[in-house]
Amino acid sequence: MLYSTVAGLKASGRRATKRGNVAGGALQTLLATALDAVASAANEYAAAGTAPTWWPSRQAPPAAAPPPPAPPKPTCWEILGLDPAGATPDRVRDVQRRLAGIYHSDLGTGRAGEAKLVEVNAAASDCLAELRRRK
Repeated sequence: MLYSTVAGLKASGRRATKRGNVAGGALQTLLATALDAVASAANEYAAAGTAPTWWPSRQAPPAAAPPPPAPPKPTCWEILGLDPAGATPDRVRDVQRRLAGIYHSDLGTGRAGEAKLVEVNAAASDCLAELRRRK
């Protein structure tokens, strides 16, 4: 690839010289000298099996650190604020109705209240199912 780049730049310099552009001839000489130096340096490094410090690394970038673990989700008992040991189905329903009255969207709580109401209803359902399984 390096050879094709050098050859292409030398050819463009020759075209500029043929058109009578004096700066093109100077450019051709400068490019030829610089590109020959780069090509010879690359060949020396390739023969030695090393790479210069400015040469792009072929190694993969280091792996990113894993994201921090997500905080644990609150249990249905924590959402309702109940103690699972002394909870009864009637108590779960009472707390669910009280929280539904607080977070209902008709009372002006907006979208955040709607999301909280859905969370409360799901938690109450989970708590009631857990109480049924305990029997």
